Amino acid sequence: MSDYETFVDEATPRLLRLGLALTGSLATAEDLVQEALIVAFRRWARLDARGRYAYARRSLVNAHIDLARKSRASAQPSRPTEVGEHGGVTPEGVLLNRELDREIRAAVRSLPPHQQAVVTLKHFENLSTREIADALNIRESTVRSSLNRGHATLRIKLHGTRLQDDKERDVPYK
Repeated sequence: MSDYETFVDEATPRLLRLGLALTGSLATAEDLVQEALIVAFRRWARLDARGRYAYARRSLVNAHIDLARKSRASAQPSRPTEVGEHGGVTPEGVLLNRELDREIRAAVRSLPPHQQAVVTLKHFENLSTREIADALNIRESTVRSSLNRGHATLRIKLHGTRLQDDKERDVPYK
């Protein structure tokens, strides 16, 4: 098996989970993953082994932002589907989704594409501000600003519901 095939096998489930978090649609997430893997393949020889996943993740987020800009008016959020270890939908994942707070995911999907990407990378991929800045090729101050704006919008939409990051720090919303 080639390095690229190994990378695809290892990265696909993570990329698919990210795509699902961004879009809420398994079909759209699969399309984004395919696009990200194609972009990575085209630059494979020039990619550092340690940066391959980050490059594919960034490609996926950029593809999502482009898609969201093109179809913002007609986008209908759908219920996300949990992905298993090997990229397939699991029965446990379907049951977990029924328990997930759909309102939060829908609110995140309603954010402008750039804010949505930053909030998703922060809360679904657990990336630091620096990692998000590197992934999106923006300044850390832009990441912080986008997070603040996104969180403010989510607070309004969710009527005081607190995000996990703030619960952990025990910071109440005002």
